[in-house]
Amino acid sequence: MIERASGNNACDASTAPRHLSEPFVVEAPFRYRTLTLRPNHRSLLVMRPATPAHAPDAPPPDPALRDPHAAAHARVERQLQMLDRLAEMGMNIAEATERWALAALESGSASYVVPENHVMAAAPGGVRGDPGLVYARVARAVRQTLMLQTRLLQELPDLGRAETRARAARADARRSQAYRLVERAIRDEHADPEEIEHLSDEATERLREEDFCDDLGDRPFDEVVARICRDLGLSPDWAASQDRPEGALQGAAPPQSAPPGDPPPPAPTRGAGARAHPGPDLQAGGETGWETGWQTGPAPGPRLPAGAHGAPPGWGETAAP
Repeated sequence: MIERASGNNACDASTAPRHLSEPFVVEAPFRYRTLTLRPNHRSLLVMRPATPAHAPDAPPPDPALRDPHAAAHARVERQLQMLDRLAEMGMNIAEATERWALAALESGSASYVVPENHVMAAAPGGVRGDPGLVYARVARAVRQTLMLQTRLLQELPDLGRAETRARAARADARRSQAYRLVERAIRDEHADPEEIEHLSDEATERLREEDFCDDLGDRPFDEVVARICRDLGLSPDWAASQDRPEGALQGAAPPQSAPPGDPPPPAPTRGAGARAHPGPDLQAGGETGWETGWQTGPAPGPRLPAGAHGAPPGWGETAAP
């Protein structure tokens, strides 16, 4: 349970409004931000739900949203379905126009307008028009729909070939990156040129295997590279550690530790560009009514229980007790 008001002069049950003094139970992880007002030095804890990255009830992500080629293919498929419907509606109108013209000729209600030489017939609802002109326009629209449909069908193979080329290019890039990392590990652990050449050839063969290529697309990149290093009898520091340096798996050398006696540069202070003496309506922050940025980690003081681990930087998260 947490209090919604806190600060230098925190509200209590006797002085605070009811909606600020009563505690409430947090039933889900949340993100919080503190609003500090100048007159009474009260800080209000403003929260909003924080959806977990992998919610159990969340629907799986659509693969088409991650792959632009798959999205383009799905879009063309939807367009073809729409063109099918348009062609069917056009055919229905054309058939209705045919029945309209035949009925007008059989009943003798058709008349000729001499200046334009158009056949005029009474349509349902008392509207008079030229069935031939309506039919010609509808037939032209149907033909254009079919032509566009044919063009899209001809473009589908091109989309498939482009997707295949893109996947092959991604696989080649990942394969080259994996080879560079493995070769670096080989040279770090072996000095014999013959042994280096032998292990490099083994790594090349592993990268050419079909099942390993499937792993490149379906498994994490660092896991695949670490596995091939283990198979070759290699144990680089970044492959054996649970905290693998991100740079080592991106084709860069693993970061070296700083020499003793060189302290790291001081971290920038949050809100360094804020005003030194805020006005009467604000206590801190360069933004009107808000402190700069959302708080990191669990909220200060006894208002909140210990925060949950794994929250993104800049957010404080906790769960209900």
